[in-house]
Amino acid sequence: MVKSYVGFWQRVKAFMWDYLVIAGYIVIITIMLWLIHASEWLFTNRIQAQLSAFLLLTFPVILYFSILESSAQQATWGKHKAGLRERLKTQVLANLRTIKRIIAA
Repeated sequence: MVKSYVGFWQRVKAFMWDYLVIAGYIVIITIMLWLIHASEWLFTNRIQAQLSAFLLLTFPVILYFSILESSAQQATWGKHKAGLRERLKTQVLANLRTIKRIIAA
């Protein structure tokens, strides 16, 4: 009998690998912003700070999950490393469902 679902700890393992990728991205962005003294002009007021944080942190993470889960590999780097993959039928539906699922989470 083939299981059609993945266990909790396998998903945690996959997320931890993905978290390493995301944490690495955050470290790189932080170092780059620190080197160019971006806090002086990028985070000057509340609205600009919120928009900057969204564009530099939230949006790339949404793209990471949605693009990789919709790719031919059908998995993020962490899911691939843990041996998991998405089962979605069509590419357009896959892109829309993936983006909606990530935003809703």
